[in-house]
Formats: sequence, structure tokens, C-alpha cells
Amino acid sequence: MRFSNMDLTVLNDVAAGTKFCLRLPPLLRNKIKSGEAHAIHQERLDQRETNFLAVARHRIYNNPESPYRMLLALAGCEYGDFEALVTKEGVEGALHRLYLLLNLISVLIMYVLKIVYVIIDKR
Repeated sequence: MRFSNMDLTVLNDVAAGTKFCLRLPPLLRNKIKSGEAHAIHQERLDQRETNFLAVARHRIYNNPESPYRMLLALAGCEYGDFEALVTKEGVEGALHRLYLLLNLISVLIMYVLKIVYVIIDKR
């Protein structure tokens, strides 16, 4: 019996939902008090920049397949630059600046590709 891609997608969704439901009861049994939840939340907020930098290092800078790594390299943004930006601007400020920078680079790449296409097409 052959399955279509749609059938496989549905089967994957059902499997994921089943897995979620099976893991839910232990999570619901482990109740935490309000003060404990606030402490965990505060700790995660305090570690936010550190955690963000760790994820960026692992998922972008240590991953040769990452498209963001290529774009950041084109922008001349090495990990040290990225770290300094996050330290200076915070997570939101750094993400905003990177968003603007990467959009600009993407637009420039598109224009260069259009120019190359026109040059090739005229030959």
C-alpha cells in the first residue's frame, strides 16, 4: 500500500499528537508553586542573552548549512560582532538591527542577480 505525501503528513500529525498526549499527564502531576514559577521565569530572563548567544553559536555559526551564517558572513558579522551587538543592544535590539541588515543584503543580492540575468540574456 502506498501513501501520498498528504497521508504521511496526517500520519505524522497523529503520531505527534499521540506522543504529546502520552507525555502530558506527568507534566500535569508536577505542580509548582507561584513563587517557584516566578523564580524560574526571572532566572530565564536573566539568562536570556546568554542562552540566545549559545543558540546562535550552535545553530548559525557552528552550522555550515545555515543560510543565516552565509548572510551574516556577507555582512562581515562574525560571532564576536554578533556577541557585541547582543551585549550592547539586548536581544530585541540586536534582532531588529540584524533584520534590517539581512533584508538589505537580500535585496542587494536580488538586484545583482537581476543584473547578471540581464547581462546573460543579452549575449
